[in-house]
Amino acid sequence: MIRGVYREINGWAGTEDSAHMIDGGGNEYDVPRSRYESQGYAPPFDSLPTREKYEADRA
Repeated sequence: MIRGVYREINGWAGTEDSAHMIDGGGNEYDVPRSRYESQGYAPPFDSLPTREKYEADRA
């Protein structure tokens, strides 16, 4: 199952917000917000923590 982990403001080539994703095999990658939302990934984009919050919570 593919899921969103965190979001970044202007993280996609500096022009669009992005989501950092992880799949069931442990592969990680970034996708632009438009793709994240059009594919219906979970959780909803706006409920993803920011990268900074995600990393702070893991520290």
